[in-house]
Amino acid sequence: MNRRPTSPVLARADPRARGGAAAAPILDGLPGDNGLRGRAHGASLLGAGMPFRYIASLELS
Repeated sequence: MNRRPTSPVLARADPRARGGAAAAPILDGLPGDNGLRGRAHGASLLGAGMPFRYIASLELS
């Protein structure tokens, strides 16, 4: 069964409804669940740097 979600909230969770970023086509082309694993790894790398970014923006303001 391959139906499109009708709810806007579910549409955001649908991987086909995702906007295009530079890495999205590369990650989509990976076999198996490696695209999802790559996105999770990228998100954890960005999340690890967020406290430093917040502190730097407070110091600069």
